[in-house]
Amino acid sequence: MRTSIIATLLTVLLTTGTTSSIADDDIAHAAKVTVLSSNLANGATTGEWGFSAMVQTADHCTLFDAGRFTDTVVNNATALQVDLGCVRNIVLSHFHFDHTSGLASVVARIRASGYADKLDVYVGEGFFIPRIIDMNHPAGAMGVKVFGASSVNFMQEKRAQLEALGLVFHEISQPTQITQGVWATGPVPRVYPEQNHPSWVLLQKPNGETTPDTVPESQGLVVRTQQGPIVLLGCGHSGAVNMLSLVRQKIQDKDINALMGGMHLFNADQQTVRWTGVKLKELGLKHLMAGHCTGVEPMFQLRQALGLNRSQAVMGAVGASFSLAKGVMATDIAK
Repeated sequence: MRTSIIATLLTVLLTTGTTSSIADDDIAHAAKVTVLSSNLANGATTGEWGFSAMVQTADHCTLFDAGRFTDTVVNNATALQVDLGCVRNIVLSHFHFDHTSGLASVVARIRASGYADKLDVYVGEGFFIPRIIDMNHPAGAMGVKVFGASSVNFMQEKRAQLEALGLVFHEISQPTQITQGVWATGPVPRVYPEQNHPSWVLLQKPNGETTPDTVPESQGLVVRTQQGPIVLLGCGHSGAVNMLSLVRQKIQDKDINALMGGMHLFNADQQTVRWTGVKLKELGLKHLMAGHCTGVEPMFQLRQALGLNRSQAVMGAVGASFSLAKGVMATDIAK
């Protein structure tokens, strides 16, 4: 009973927070989000364990994450006739390589379009903190074998190289406006106990001490619309419920128009998936296009829990899109 009361109070606090500092006209009147990297693909596109999406508003393009392999995003963009040359800002959900490895190729494509000025990249505070594999964990030795090293924050190592390409990194600690109607959430408070992060990686403090890496910089991207926010997750390491609660508290207090991206539920137990579905319904989620690390079975369990149908909730395959004009547009393989 006590736990239930506390959870209810937290929900009220998170969903009735002020958004008075955001102008009423900070709205995207046209918006389309197209998946450029995810696990599921068909046709001329390629799937991978990674995520990326193009966010297009009336006069602006923002890229959210950059995929796992070097050329997946640029090749899929070509196949889908999505012009990366319009990108001026990039939002990265977190440091993991399956969301960042395509950055240099994306920049090269943007430069080839004729744009030579700086590119602003928004990352959550803590993005560049060193991470190491926990060799006391049963998966530690395998991790070193897979990555070829015990240090696994490759973005820390690549920062200077990427900055030389004209990327300007902005570490943010709170919700931050990117352009009209488009926001990066910054790090997400972990109000609910969603454990959506690897257990075999440690965060290394400046004094050399280590602590479990909860991916504290994990953030999302939000498009404010008249119909409610469209929210993108990379892996949802903060937890989707924590993320959407923050969005309603700090960015736009309306029912969630759409949720897209990875939710890191592929290995979650049924109770966790069921709880997630109940909480997302309470937050007013109207459309779901989950992919990447969500898992196929959890996606369809969530669709059932939310009471949505096939026109409202599908797998977020490469090429799938959500727009204010057309809603959910699934690819053939994801219908």
